Amino acid sequence: MLADGDRVRNPDLLTALSLLTLGTYDRLPSNLTEAFIPRPALTNGTILDTLRRLDAHILYRLKCVDYVPPDLAIERISDGRAYVTGGNGSWRAELSLSGFGQDAQSRWWLTGVEWLWKNRSDEKGKGGKRFKGIERQEILDLVNREILPPEGEPVDVQAVTEDAVDVHGAAAEETKTVDAPLVRLVNFIRQLARSFSLHHKADIQNISL
Repeated sequence: MLADGDRVRNPDLLTALSLLTLGTYDRLPSNLTEAFIPRPALTNGTILDTLRRLDAHILYRLKCVDYVPPDLAIERISDGRAYVTGGNGSWRAELSLSGFGQDAQSRWWLTGVEWLWKNRSDEKGKGGKRFKGIERQEILDLVNREILPPEGEPVDVQAVTEDAVDVHGAAAEETKTVDAPLVRLVNFIRQLARSFSLHHKADIQNISL
């Protein structure tokens, strides 16, 4: 009687026939083959068209879907990104979307952030700080993992429902909670600016916000 280690596996006839006839094996799941099969390179026209569509979708989201806090100013939308400033012009951030869907199907991503401080002693007004390297990646990972992901339905608003009518025929108002990732982003960067200022207080005595 053979032990488990001595048993010989049955030959895989389907694999053998596929290799002999086709020279390859095409029955693997697609999630295992996508990483190994090179995708065709995108043409310049396709890239430009995708960026134009993304710019239009970002504008639509900012104008019609997402709540934009009053202290968040939109500088421009280009190259598939929204360039915004906050804190009375003390910082700038770059945002993009993961796709062309609605709300949770197309979530916001932070792609860059920088301080816009100006040095009083510099006649040209140079200064500021653009996060780079590990410091930049840590901020992006934290924001994109914990701050920007949707938290329910897309700031409190008053919504009137047709079926919420009392005996006098007056529509009753109910509070509907919607998601506001840009508000959470502004609050996070404000806290980050405070902690950064305290941590580097000795180095920025001549820098004004």
